[in-house]
Amino acid sequence: MDGSATDSSGMNSSARTGLGRGIGYGLVAALVGAAAWAVLTVVTDYKIGIVAVAIGFLVGLAMQRSNSTDPRLPIAGAVLALLGCFLGDVFTDAHALASVLSDHGVSTSTMEVLRKMVEDPRLFWDVYKAGFAGLDVAFYAIAAYEGFKFAAIGVQKSRHAATPPPPFPPAAPAGESALPGAQPGQWGASPAAEGEPENPSGRA
Repeated sequence: MDGSATDSSGMNSSARTGLGRGIGYGLVAALVGAAAWAVLTVVTDYKIGIVAVAIGFLVGLAMQRSNSTDPRLPIAGAVLALLGCFLGDVFTDAHALASVLSDHGVSTSTMEVLRKMVEDPRLFWDVYKAGFAGLDVAFYAIAAYEGFKFAAIGVQKSRHAATPPPPFPPAAPAGESALPGAQPGQWGASPAAEGEPENPSGRA
């Protein structure tokens, strides 16, 4: 018994803890990436879709920090990368709508538009659909792949680090060769080293 709790699927508690920690790191990275995308859009006044790929990369790297060996982590990385892209798109679309309204004399802010979108699912869907382009599908797919790939690399590294090194062969007793099949006197061992006289006949 190694003292680690195991559930019905054979997954021990340490692996489940690693999975939860990895999802937490990935979620934070997805939120940070989405916020950074929104800020970049506000500053440049232009929606840069390729930032979605960077979000997937960021999520995968963050999940590597969990040191989890759970095989489900890469799938979670892909899902969180998509979530980050979705939220980034929502923030940028809300900013775009706020800018259009301001150009038409309606004083509002991005946060106010976001609040109304959350309160009205129909408005939410209409705004998101209007801002979604065909190229976004490719960006989303690449982001999901990046999240999956880098999370999988983290799992492989953690498994390698957790694997104990192979044991060394036991040391041979004094006077015996460590090589299999070696006989006394072989491989440079002199008869004297084996406890035999150098001149059994006694002649000079």
